[in-house]
Amino acid sequence: MVSFWNNISQQLFGTQNSDLSARETTPFLTTPGANLLGSPKRARSTTSSGNAPPPLYDAIVTLPTSPSSSSLGSESLYGGPSTSPFSWSEYRQEAKILAKLSYPVVLAYLLQYSINMASVFSLGHLGPDALAASALATMFATVTGWAVGIGLITALDTLCSQSYTGSCDVHAVGTYLQRGIVAVTAFHFPIMLLWWNSEWLLLALHQDPNIAHLAGTYLRYLMLGCLPNLLFECIKRYLQAQGIMHASTLVLCIVAPLNVLTNYALVWYEPIALGFIGAPLATSLSYWLMFILLVLYTAYVDGYQAWGGWSRQGFRKLGQFMQLGLPGVLMICAEWWAFEFVALIVSYLGNTPLAAQSVIMTTSALSYQIPQGISVASTARIGNLLGAARPRAARLAGAVAIGFAIVMGSCNSFFFVAVSSIWGHVFTDSPVVIELVAMLMKIAAVYQICDGVSAVVGGILRGQGRQKLGALLSLPGYYMIAIPIGLHLAFVQDWGIVGIWTGLCSGVISVCFAQLHFYFRTDWDHEVAKCLKRVGSEGAEYLA
Repeated sequence: MVSFWNNISQQLFGTQNSDLSARETTPFLTTPGANLLGSPKRARSTTSSGNAPPPLYDAIVTLPTSPSSSSLGSESLYGGPSTSPFSWSEYRQEAKILAKLSYPVVLAYLLQYSINMASVFSLGHLGPDALAASALATMFATVTGWAVGIGLITALDTLCSQSYTGSCDVHAVGTYLQRGIVAVTAFHFPIMLLWWNSEWLLLALHQDPNIAHLAGTYLRYLMLGCLPNLLFECIKRYLQAQGIMHASTLVLCIVAPLNVLTNYALVWYEPIALGFIGAPLATSLSYWLMFILLVLYTAYVDGYQAWGGWSRQGFRKLGQFMQLGLPGVLMICAEWWAFEFVALIVSYLGNTPLAAQSVIMTTSALSYQIPQGISVASTARIGNLLGAARPRAARLAGAVAIGFAIVMGSCNSFFFVAVSSIWGHVFTDSPVVIELVAMLMKIAAVYQICDGVSAVVGGILRGQGRQKLGALLSLPGYYMIAIPIGLHLAFVQDWGIVGIWTGLCSGVISVCFAQLHFYFRTDWDHEVAKCLKRVGSEGAEYLA
């Protein structure tokens, strides 16, 4: 199995796992002559008591202090000149690291997005009711399930990445994973209750009875894959904290094509065709396969080094987890719910605006995967550097990540403008819809840079453990600016869907600039101190 995964990894990423029998791990820092994640490779041998040497501690202490000999510059163990300027060579070195960390994550997000899109294409040929029901069910699942679960899991973005380099025992990372598993499993049950009763709830929202019934049926079959999908996300964070970015990509390279075949077989292929329910069932099966394959990868290939086995500690300090997880829920839900609310409002404007909305949302979601991948990579990178007590290096990583977001956002904006007049033809033959899509593409192009920067700065905040600040900035940006302006322009000024998207654009821009304001005021030495306090007590339990 190890050789199987290594062959795939070598073909896709040009990488191969190190000597796994030695359980060798790679610190998430960079010095000349080092590998991607940081310092010369060394095995983390565990003692008979199960305790590993402090992750990266010896590497940090012995780092060269000459700027010419260290790609991350001169700084002491607790930060040193963390506000000193960077050289162009430092920017280039960090850009190479972030690019290599980001591209497998971006690919993974695109593949993961294709799993949901496969159901749309399968059901689209069953008729408009089936397609509308799947869209309504997907919106309901996002609002009540995925946004909440992913928001809760943001606690692992902080805790796993910081403890990997900051805790006095590498197994603390595995302990945090256990707490994440406990938390999402507990939250999974009320989510399932909502999904099981979704038809009744949708009828209470005055949805069409037939559409509500089909959407409720869809969600009951999608329930089967809810927990494995959330557990997949937990393990993905656990691996990314160790610098193992390509594991989920390898898994999705296998699952995504199989999902297309499974969708076709369960919806259309006789004699096993199940029709409408085949699509959510295929998606649930894919979620289970993603989870199982990632567990196998972690257990037999790489990432097991930070897993110390199940223990009672995984059920303790859940309050600390929730202190990060609950603000993370607000941070994620603020944005996701705003976009879903916009979709709901547009549904009252008529079929033509709704069709144009579908095209723009699909296109925007695809373009968002690029900054989202950069965001995830920067979260792990900055969390690791803060845990390693390197504030200057963390500040550099944040600056480079924002630069990446600006560049990729500019590319997205150029694409939206360049294809605005022809993009609608890809989805429909209606001249009215095509004209409306062209107008909305130009509006969406305006906020692409800010949307990308906002995603990346949000990732930096998660790496710092500042989910609460992210939530406090997102909530007013979307619910006091974006939605009120959009509703006023749409219904009072009679701008229709153009007004809705103008308001959304203003909200995204306001959130972006608010995040940047607080980012540039970051005291990186203080963030290191908070990080070491956060993860230090965890490691102390292992040594007690």
